[in-house]
Amino acid sequence: MTATFILVHGPFLGGWGFRRVASLLEGGGHTVFTPTLTGIGERVHLLGPHVGLSTHIEDLTNVLVYEDLRDVILVGQSYGGMVITGAADRVPERIAQLVYVNGHVPTNGRNAMGGFGGGTAERLGEMSGQKGPRLLPPFPFEAMGIDDPADRAWVGPRLTPHPMKCLEEPIVLAHGEPRMPRAYVHGTAREDLIAFLKADPIAHFVEKARADGFAFYELAAGLFPMISHPKELAEVLERIAASAR
Repeated sequence: MTATFILVHGPFLGGWGFRRVASLLEGGGHTVFTPTLTGIGERVHLLGPHVGLSTHIEDLTNVLVYEDLRDVILVGQSYGGMVITGAADRVPERIAQLVYVNGHVPTNGRNAMGGFGGGTAERLGEMSGQKGPRLLPPFPFEAMGIDDPADRAWVGPRLTPHPMKCLEEPIVLAHGEPRMPRAYVHGTAREDLIAFLKADPIAHFVEKARADGFAFYELAAGLFPMISHPKELAEVLERIAASAR
């Protein structure tokens, strides 16, 4: 039995970042969509002061509606966890499962920055500057967990800054906590990320996922396993899909 996946990227990338994972899943007979959020990646030319979390939730909701997709497994990496949660709240009847890959697991009425601990929010604020459109520059490769020179050559020219409004806009969940099954994929090799930010940016989200009873999976990877460990991530997603059959 095959599944339909939508893979939603986090900061600095675009749908292209899931290319390898999508190819592996499609090779297994699954249907895969990898949308790029407004103002990021190849859609960076659409960046403006209006682009925030609600824009990205609408991006994803429109993919679900216009492609007439149902029984979908939504996968959100990092900030993408905010986006998949918001879209699932709008069209819950179309969603089978939510999967968070090192993802933000939001609380209704709070923004992504509010979920960070240990001074991470302040560090990101400093990095984004205070004048003009506030943009978070891409992290160093080490912090992203991208070590292979070939991966760096592929990814480097395609990285784009992330609009801070997306992290500062609170999420509004009309239906409260999502009721569909949820899973968390936890990349455990984040030492360089923690050293860079002087805190673990996803620790709170991991704790919330455990407390809320998510199915839990671990990968010996950093924040961006779709780049550094695509085969391993695809295998976990296959397992998650199979668990619902």
